[in-house]
Amino acid sequence: MNKNLVRILLGMVSTALLTLSTINLEAQTPAATPAQTISELSWLAGDWQTAAGGRSQTDEHWTHPAGGSMLGLSRTVAGGRARV
Repeated sequence: MNKNLVRILLGMVSTALLTLSTINLEAQTPAATPAQTISELSWLAGDWQTAAGGRSQTDEHWTHPAGGSMLGLSRTVAGGRARV
């Protein structure tokens, strides 16, 4: 397998895991504010993309909340190459 492809895939996986960890930590941390649920972030679900024509292009996909979690995937392309 191409080393660049492996780096890209590892970067995407680590971003997704970091996102899940952050969301799960927030859900487990006692807060002084009223309880919040992951469903309050349901507006984030779907596909997102930065405007075309800039120095880089970022695409993201977020799943709908389920099981107390959401999964996000992100890719940034600059100069014709994916950036990690």
